[in-house]
Amino acid sequence: MNFRPGLSRLMRWILLLSILFVLLLLLLMAALYLWFPRPANGAISSWPAFNLGFHYDIRWVSLVALVVLVLGSIPILNPFRKNTARIIWMTVFMVLAFALIIFYVFDFGYYAYLSQRLNASALNFLKDAKISGAMIWQTYPVLRILLGILVFLALIGWFLRWSYRMISNFPDPSTRTSRIVGFIVGFLLFGVAIFGHLGQYPLRWSDAFGLGNDYAANLALNPMESFFNTMDFRNTGFDAEAARKYQLMMSGYLGINVSGDSISYFRTRNPKPVVTSKPNIVLVICESFSAYKSSMWGNKLNTTPFFNQLCENGMFFDRCFTPSFGTARGVWATLTGIPDVQLPKRLAEILRSWISISSSTTSKVTIRIIFLVEVPAGQISGDYFPITFMTSGFMNRMILTRRKLMFGESVIKTFSWKPTRSSQKNQIPFLQ
Repeated sequence: MNFRPGLSRLMRWILLLSILFVLLLLLLMAALYLWFPRPANGAISSWPAFNLGFHYDIRWVSLVALVVLVLGSIPILNPFRKNTARIIWMTVFMVLAFALIIFYVFDFGYYAYLSQRLNASALNFLKDAKISGAMIWQTYPVLRILLGILVFLALIGWFLRWSYRMISNFPDPSTRTSRIVGFIVGFLLFGVAIFGHLGQYPLRWSDAFGLGNDYAANLALNPMESFFNTMDFRNTGFDAEAARKYQLMMSGYLGINVSGDSISYFRTRNPKPVVTSKPNIVLVICESFSAYKSSMWGNKLNTTPFFNQLCENGMFFDRCFTPSFGTARGVWATLTGIPDVQLPKRLAEILRSWISISSSTTSKVTIRIIFLVEVPAGQISGDYFPITFMTSGFMNRMILTRRKLMFGESVIKTFSWKPTRSSQKNQIPFLQ
């Protein structure tokens, strides 16, 4: 058997492009480190994060390389045998380069905003795409970013063409046997890189959070690893069964008497008149203030001594609870006294499921609002919730209710409406 060790043109092109993209991802990781420095995380102490980040980057590059190796080994899809295949792969790599730069642009902006790598919860901004787009336009240098994206794509396109011509101009030293051996070795190497570990368990997204601090974890992760591994956690919803399971524990913690099977944290407090005059009140909202890390919860490092002194000399509420972790939701509720701005959307979905329209010519629509299980306890600020709905486009215009509803109270309002045969539930204007 005549065996001459030599890599095929396809394999050499794959390796060359893999090296390029790995170096590019490493440069972007270094850019994050330099752009958002933390004095407590020096270059030496951040080495484990860089090392783990290198493995994450190798994984994503190897995933693409493995797909190109498998499909490109088919003669009709080999870019060095068919001109059509060359055009297809050039287009694929340009699309991947565009997706890569878009991921990192949004990732850097997301990190500048929340000190977190891009994750799937960012998809929630698409629910108010117009507002989110206006915020991006007003906050970030969009035109310069677009120019940078175009320059990046132009450089990638140039490298793709240059590398292809360079490899095509040299004779192919491989034989059929060496191509088979190269395919098997490349398949195994890329597979091991995707697995990430030479052990029983694969490299996981959660491994980054074992580095000791959040900055190191964010430095190690790339936006693709963070985004796609958080898809299952992008929506925070209300689980009635879980709430009922832990209701006794939460009720005891919050000091609430449980009655019946309803899930309610409603309580009434009559404050004592400890202050006869109007005091000067300064409201301080702390961003990312972890209770368990503070001195008030017994941290032996005494991390917040001055805040702890304020608590000792004032009134400290150590049994507050919120079902949401978003800062914007808490600030909105604190400053306005009403729930998060996205709650009406959820409420509309609930109301839509309760509306029944009969098939008669003149029908009565019964609307029943019940704040019990359907609205998560804790997302309502205070003991009362103001509700205002106005119907329009009907036979008359009317206000459903403008008074404040007690949590758990139900209100029934009936009005007449003459529907058409094509009328649907989702056509009722106040639910849009």
